[in-house]
Amino acid sequence: MNLQLNLATRIYVDFRKVNLVIALLFFMVLAWLCIDVYVLVNNHLEIRRLKGYMLNQVAKGSGKNIPEAEYSRMLASIKFANGILDKRSYDWLTLLDNMEQVVPAGVSLNNLVPDKGGQLKLSGTAVNFSAVRKFIENLEMSNKFTEVFLTDHVNLREGGSQKGLNFSVSCRALP
Repeated sequence: MNLQLNLATRIYVDFRKVNLVIALLFFMVLAWLCIDVYVLVNNHLEIRRLKGYMLNQVAKGSGKNIPEAEYSRMLASIKFANGILDKRSYDWLTLLDNMEQVVPAGVSLNNLVPDKGGQLKLSGTAVNFSAVRKFIENLEMSNKFTEVFLTDHVNLREGGSQKGLNFSVSCRALP
């Protein structure tokens, strides 16, 4: 054992290994840079090739003439898809949540048809006319519905007694 060795004054770092790690990192970054430059040049050449191809096609006028039947079929499918998108754009969850808040006991809604612009046509069944009146009052007092009109009501009779009431209401739902 050498007691004359002072560990506090000597440096115990292997600079050879540190330099090797730095060199490896440098070459990895250099390789990454080369790959990025290759991809960049390749993308630039592909863009130039596609632009030339497009200009060539436009100059030739090689656009195919589509037959009228196929064109009308395509327009019909586009109209159908737009109709589906329009139906999906209506906020049904909010409307049903608002309806749940205004429908009183004794009233059952059978049909709910929204139109463009927020107009709603409701039809339902009630136990008696006072339940229908309460439903219409709830619609009018709600800040979610305006222009509430009772458009139709028919008494349901079975035998000699009244069993219920069918009704129709028109209103406008606010967004």
